[in-house]
Order: sequence, then C-alpha cells, then structure tokens
Amino acid sequence: MRFLLVALFAFVPAILADAPTGADTIQQMIKEGNDKLQKALDDMRKQLGVSENPSGDELVKLMKEKNDKMGEEIKKWRAKVEEQIKNNPDASAALKNIKDKLKEAQDKLKKENPDIAKNAEKLGESIKSTWDSITQEVEKSYKDFSKKGGKQEDIENVFKNIVDAGVKAANELKDGVDKAINKKP
Repeated sequence: MRFLLVALFAFVPAILADAPTGADTIQQMIKEGNDKLQKALDDMRKQLGVSENPSGDELVKLMKEKNDKMGEEIKKWRAKVEEQIKNNPDASAALKNIKDKLKEAQDKLKKENPDIAKNAEKLGESIKSTWDSITQEVEKSYKDFSKKGGKQEDIENVFKNIVDAGVKAANELKDGVDKAINKKP
C-alpha cells in the first residue's frame, strides 16, 4: 500500500505537467469555435457568390438580384401551372367541376333562402371591391416605393449602413478574439 502512495505522489506531478491548463483549454475552444464559424461564413459566401469582405452595396445588389430572380421564377411557375391546367384535360375538367358545384350551391341557396343569398351576394361584391381597392393601392404604393428617389433607396441605404457597421463590428470582435487566442496567460 505504501508503494502505491509513493508511486502516486511521484508520478502525479509529471502527469499534471503535461495536462492543459484551464486557460489553454478555453483558448483552444475559442479558436476551434472561431475556425468553425469562419468556415461556415466562407461556405455561405461561396454559395451566395459574395466577396470575402462584402460591403453593404454588394449585399444590397445581391439582394436585388435574388429578389428579381425569384420574381421571374414565380412568373414562370405561374405560367407553367396555367399552361398545364389549360393543356391537361383532367385538370381542366376538375376545375370546371369545382366551378359547376359552386354555381349549383349558389343557385340552391338563392332558391331556398333568397334573403340570405342577396346578403351573401352583397357581401361577395363588397369583398371583391375591397380586394380590388387594396390591390390597386398596393400596386400604386409599390410604384411609388420603387421609383427613383423613393423609399426603396432610403431602405437600401439604411440596410447598407447596417451591414457596413455590422461588418466593422464583426472585424473588431474577430481581432479581439484573435488577440485573446494568441495571448498566453
């Protein structure tokens, strides 16, 4: 038993001398986390086609391009769906069947409950009128928003400034982390 105690006291300091200190472990964790974050950001930049240190202008341009591309894709998709419905007899028949059933239900309601049918018709006209007004106002607002010198430019400038400030803050944080990693206690 004494031999074990003596051996333990003799070898423990030698083993502990090679063990990492708490500060070394924390620095290593910070470094590994930083490396993983940097790799994820690099991968994302490559996927989006953005430079290594993007400016706010570059990101605003990228967002516009992606937004325009998405709008075009939606238009193509809608045209494709309409074309499929028009060219597919089964889809056309199903759509006609739905319209016929709705018309049938409407006629039945008019016959059995004329007052309710009138109110429902007025409500439908009111909803359609409201919808038309809303869509016209949205279109008008979008045109005003998009025109040169409109709110879109203001928002883009604010976004650009936020991105630039965020990039600056991120670089300062990265520099601080790099200093902390490379600094030995």
